[in-house]
Amino acid sequence: MEDENRPLPKGWIRSFDPHTHHQFFVDTTKDPPRSIWVHPYDDDQYLSTLSSEDRERIEQESMGRGHPPSKQDMIAHLTDDEEEDDDQRHAGGASSSSTSKPHASVELPPRPTDQDKDKGKQGFGRKLKDKVTGTTHEQRVQERERRAAEEQRMYEQHQRIRRAMAEAQRTGQPQLLGKDKDGKDVYIEPPAYQGGYGGYPGGYGYNPYGSGGVYTTPNARYIRPADPYSRPYGYG
Repeated sequence: MEDENRPLPKGWIRSFDPHTHHQFFVDTTKDPPRSIWVHPYDDDQYLSTLSSEDRERIEQESMGRGHPPSKQDMIAHLTDDEEEDDDQRHAGGASSSSTSKPHASVELPPRPTDQDKDKGKQGFGRKLKDKVTGTTHEQRVQERERRAAEEQRMYEQHQRIRRAMAEAQRTGQPQLLGKDKDGKDVYIEPPAYQGGYGGYPGGYGYNPYGSGGVYTTPNARYIRPADPYSRPYGYG
């Protein structure tokens, strides 16, 4: 999914396999053309043909090191003490109630352990993060939960689009994807679709293979990679 807006090297095209519902990439400069599941910038064989300067530039861009981390990136990252606090909260704190003794005599407080002494040091990371991001720990927990929910929503939308693309290619007919933010119906069109009678009443079509799309037409007959689908990251 994240690769659909990622630029391709010269001579490479992006194609869609309706059988696996995954994209693949083709080096059209080779004879025969070479197909791979991963983006060329993540392919060792392609990277080996580049200069060291180009490889370093691509590596930095791919790892997101081309710019400083954003506030959202820092919020999404857990410090050690925040992760420990989350684990303790999920545990529910049931152990404390089970050890209570209502008729026990008053006892001296336990001696501080090395772990207790380190709590102040562990809290430094959280305090620093409070200052840098201008947020509290509770606000960052809420933001991480919101971000996780948004990523899940995007993944589900990604899956719907891929299923609609495969069905449109199989039937040769547009497939209803859903509604846009204005409430209009959006249809995924099959490759080389010329339109039909009546168009789309109350909606419009989108062709991912057209001039504004990201995929080359399957009519080019590029063969998907022979090895099983495999990606080290993302949804493909």
